[in-house]
Amino acid sequence: MEGRPHRAAFIDLGTNSIRILIAEIDPGRTYSILRQEKEVARLGEGLFGDGLLEPEAIDRAVQIAKTFRQLADAHGAEEIVCVGTSATREAENRDELILRLHDEAGLDVRIVSGREEARLIYLGVSSGLNIGKQNALFIDIGGGSTELMLGDQNQHYYLDSLKLGSVRLTNLFFPVDFSDRVSPKKYGRLQEYARNATIRAVQRLEPFSIDLTIGSSGTITNMCEIAQAMLYKKKREGLLKASLADIQTVAARLCGMTLAERRNAPGINPERADIIVAGAAIIQTVMEELKLKSIQVSERGLQHGLLLDYLTRAGDRGSIRLWSVLQFARACRFDEAHAERVAALALEMFESAREVGLHSLGEQEAELLRYAALLHDVGGFLSYSNHQAHSYYFIINADLLGFDQTEIAIMASAAFYHRKSLPKRKHPEFGPLDAKSQSAVRVLAIFLRLAESLDRGHANRVQSARFVKSGPRAAKLQLSADADSALELWGLEAQGKAFLKTFDRQLEFELAPSLERLSPAPS
Repeated sequence: MEGRPHRAAFIDLGTNSIRILIAEIDPGRTYSILRQEKEVARLGEGLFGDGLLEPEAIDRAVQIAKTFRQLADAHGAEEIVCVGTSATREAENRDELILRLHDEAGLDVRIVSGREEARLIYLGVSSGLNIGKQNALFIDIGGGSTELMLGDQNQHYYLDSLKLGSVRLTNLFFPVDFSDRVSPKKYGRLQEYARNATIRAVQRLEPFSIDLTIGSSGTITNMCEIAQAMLYKKKREGLLKASLADIQTVAARLCGMTLAERRNAPGINPERADIIVAGAAIIQTVMEELKLKSIQVSERGLQHGLLLDYLTRAGDRGSIRLWSVLQFARACRFDEAHAERVAALALEMFESAREVGLHSLGEQEAELLRYAALLHDVGGFLSYSNHQAHSYYFIINADLLGFDQTEIAIMASAAFYHRKSLPKRKHPEFGPLDAKSQSAVRVLAIFLRLAESLDRGHANRVQSARFVKSGPRAAKLQLSADADSALELWGLEAQGKAFLKTFDRQLEFELAPSLERLSPAPS
């Protein structure tokens, strides 16, 4: 696709709505948006009670996804990026949804963490504004979560995702058939819940000055539209914004209406009538707690962030991933020189093994191997004993930016298997992965084990390790090493059985340039 324009589609599989953006992308990484659509799916309806996506909700989401897939195909989209957010993240039966989306709509869903969702929203919204060096607070209220981001035009300083959304609160506080007015006491309970959910975020944001507040998502947009129509008798035009007093007044009036009356309220989107009170409680509480005087609306959101993230992949997308990995690893006080050496050796073996036909994994897996190598020892921050298990736990829960949850799971599992046990389907660290991810982990883990062995003494005694052509039943590893590298070579020999089980090849190694052959690793 390099050197010519191409088209791509970006789908946001949200808790309340599903959105698609289709764009034409030029070789210089400029773009034009061809089509944007949104459909209400209510994927999270009922989820926040028992943790399960309802069959009807899955059916709705799949049907909308099929329609959007057809729309993308009709526009000639050569790639489709689809991400799942809060509802998909939390649902115990999310695999059923993911499988149906793959089989029926031809979509591969990436599930992103809350902080990664926040980063993508910041990327999408900030890119459509001219805020310069001002500190802007970005607020996005979805169906299942609320994202808070602080940053200027060029970088974010704070990212957070709260389990606080309009569908979630509606499910928690109102029965399914509730259609009456909302009492001040009930609304107070909604605000109390929202206040408790935002306590830590408010504390973390207090040191920052906030120059302006930007809201995205349907909830905030519709609250501002209602304010314009209900309080000022204006139709929507130009910049859409509302003061805190506007939000408070609108919230009170909406509470005083029945569901039927809310559906006919000035400016309201009737499809949001049943969840707008919960959404109002969230935005009002956030603004009150952070002492925000007003909020303005951006029409951009997560799907625009997906587009911008896609564009940076052609440039330097790895920078945010590497930055996130290193920031986390340094917080865990890792041995950076050792981690970099293990990563370099693992990648050299990975690439040369592919050249001689040991595996067929590609650049995506190579990148994940690099990051897994950098992170493989972070568990030592807790305890060296069983540190591979601690590393797994740290990585899987780190909310690393730039990754989806499948990529994080692959890295965590590869780090888990860098020592001791080999992958087994009965292991909880390995069994839940899909077949493709399991295959990747088996291969990545063995190169990580070999690389760890080759820097066993943390002394950089092995400078190079690459596979060279050999017989059909063997794999020959050529090493450039110091004379005093017996510890590393013994460690390599100990990996012979694991290598044989993974590749069905006998591991042999030799020293360069003398090529004096050493005894093969035991089988």
